[in-house]
Amino acid sequence: MTKRTLVLLYPGAISYEVMYAIECLGAYGKIDITTPENHNHTDSSGLRICPTVNFEDVCITDYQALLIPGGNPDSIMGSDQIASFIQKAHESSLVIGGICAGVLVLARAGILKGVKITHNYTEKYAPESSVQLTRPYWEGAIYEESLVQVDKRIVTAMPNGYVDFGLAVAEALELLDRKQKQFILSYHKQGAH
Repeated sequence: MTKRTLVLLYPGAISYEVMYAIECLGAYGKIDITTPENHNHTDSSGLRICPTVNFEDVCITDYQALLIPGGNPDSIMGSDQIASFIQKAHESSLVIGGICAGVLVLARAGILKGVKITHNYTEKYAPESSVQLTRPYWEGAIYEESLVQVDKRIVTAMPNGYVDFGLAVAEALELLDRKQKQFILSYHKQGAH
């Protein structure tokens, strides 16, 4: 079955965090890009990415996965529309992936209660002010220190875990089995021999 993945980019998003996932998943199906205001996304490198579907036209049940990169999510953190959109994706049993600050966006949507997650808003990785500011969002989530965490169709990853993130999403969508995933991870971590 062809799998469809929706990537939500927003002002301040760092697109490279989901590019490996897009590359992995694109081999098995269609990737759509949407932005909350239907504008082209210009990421931190200056790369311009055009949305392929208008945000208000998205039928979330047409997709099997939703990916949200990190960056600076201030432009969407206060948006009830974005939170509701993510909740609908969760209720529709999509595989939902958040990396770096994308995990915070998922937490803001309220879908991480009772879910094992990883994130970089801890004393080890973030300034105390960020830890304190984001603490309420993590209530009920089960933090595990790891590069990537998969639980209940939710994939969360640290910012430097973009390869693991992409492969974990592919595995959660049953596009790769564990052996294939480990082989590809080995290739990327150790290089080709």
